[in-house]
Amino acid sequence: FALNCWGVRGPEPLREPAPEQPLGDARPETVKLCVSNPAVAEQIVANWVEDGMRSKWISVCENDLTWGFCRCDECMKLDAHREGETFEAHLTDRYVHLTNTVARLAREHDPEAGAVMYAYEATEQPPRRLRLEPNVAIGLVPTTVNLQKLQELYDGWSAMGATMTFTRPNLPHYYHTMAIPLGSERQMFEVFQMALSHGAIAADYDSLMGMWAVCGFADYVLTRAMSEPERPFEYWEQHYCAAFGDAAEDVRDYYRYWREEVWDARLLPDLDDIATRGKYYNFARGLMWSLGDYYRAEDFDQTNAILQRASARELAPAQRALLDELILANEHARLTFNAIVTTGIAKFEHSKALLDFRTAHRDDIPLNWIGLFANETR
Repeated sequence: FALNCWGVRGPEPLREPAPEQPLGDARPETVKLCVSNPAVAEQIVANWVEDGMRSKWISVCENDLTWGFCRCDECMKLDAHREGETFEAHLTDRYVHLTNTVARLAREHDPEAGAVMYAYEATEQPPRRLRLEPNVAIGLVPTTVNLQKLQELYDGWSAMGATMTFTRPNLPHYYHTMAIPLGSERQMFEVFQMALSHGAIAADYDSLMGMWAVCGFADYVLTRAMSEPERPFEYWEQHYCAAFGDAAEDVRDYYRYWREEVWDARLLPDLDDIATRGKYYNFARGLMWSLGDYYRAEDFDQTNAILQRASARELAPAQRALLDELILANEHARLTFNAIVTTGIAKFEHSKALLDFRTAHRDDIPLNWIGLFANETR
């Protein structure tokens, strides 16, 4: 196990432990490994062999959360810190060392076997000294949808030998956890296309939040893009909106309003600032804390007018039901916006109106209510 900051090999307490309890309040599921110890790599491969080598890929993915990494001298020697960097700012080289070692040992048992590691938090940035073995795959966990920053990230890993990646972003978790439309569908599509252009062979998105009435279009486009990645965004946009029959163009205009007037014009220029404000790269949280700076009551007036235009069309019952859900979701978004941005006694009145609406329509809008409440509470 890793030598933690308190000089004990085991999970790292966040507060200094008492001598009689050297692990204090440490969370055991966050424990890290001593990656410089050759016996660690040997044990990982031995476990794989004893388990029948059921997969050709050996996971060297470290446990989650950003503390508890090994501070022994040998592990520290593997790091390639720059002057002024904090300890956790860049620990990639030590984990490339471990993964490379496992990958070489795995080839002795199966020439086609390989190892996979996470590029996540302290290991998100590419290594500075060590190149990857050819049978190493990287689980890249980007925390931004800034295409320029993603390009630099992918290019950096490619330069150090990464030819196989699986894209494991937190994007839906960070960007789709709210009841208010974002208009980020094309951005998510382009992020996925960038991953494909840099050798992505699989995807593991964290996670579908169950907010179908708000981000179903984004989820749909992303899922279909995995099936047929050669098709452009506009194809899937038309494909999705076709479900609304003669109201298809109106629904397309509805989604385009959020994408062009809100995401492209207001949110995208401040993307990084909003995410930083939300702490831990959480864009949705940062946006909720500054919602009135980016959304206006007129946005809901204009999008409702588009949906009412759609409602005047001759629609089949199934198409009408889909449109009615969208109309309710848009009104719910308006009420949520009002409850968040108002202050004083008005906040109570708007919050009461929101609660009444949710009570009346709890079974009419496809939203994950419990997940939504949890995120609003945070």
